[in-house]
Amino acid sequence: MNIEQFKEAIVDAGFTVMPNDEFEEWLEAKNTYHESAEGRAEEFASVALLDYYLDNIAKYKWQEGMDEISGFGGGYEKTCQAMLDAGLQWFDSNPNVDPKFRGFKDVYGLISGDNDGAKALTEAVMIPTNGDATGAMHHAAITHVLWIQKNGWDAYVEAKSK
Repeated sequence: MNIEQFKEAIVDAGFTVMPNDEFEEWLEAKNTYHESAEGRAEEFASVALLDYYLDNIAKYKWQEGMDEISGFGGGYEKTCQAMLDAGLQWFDSNPNVDPKFRGFKDVYGLISGDNDGAKALTEAVMIPTNGDATGAMHHAAITHVLWIQKNGWDAYVEAKSK
């Protein structure tokens, strides 16, 4: 897939492609913000909220010896774990829903829901993120949730602990 095909796939999925000059401007502003005292405080608060969620709200708790979902550690991994738990808890309340997603071959992080169940599951996994999750986080959470829904939590713990 070349860059033009990739851009077309992004647009077909309902997203827009930002021109390079706008992206560079956005990236500079983002980096400046994250280096500021306010940005660092927001990051700290975000991780603290994820810790609270995982320690006090999560039903499906990560166990000693389990591999990470993302492999990135820190707040990124905590976000993935919280999204996974939220998706599994959604399925606990909606066991007969059959969410359908679509994506693109060899493109990770860009999936969209094909039915109301998929859209509802996406809304559920986004709740603990406060809207701050990457496409890759969403993709990982959804695929792991669907695998667990098919195979069970115990099988997932076993597979992630090998």
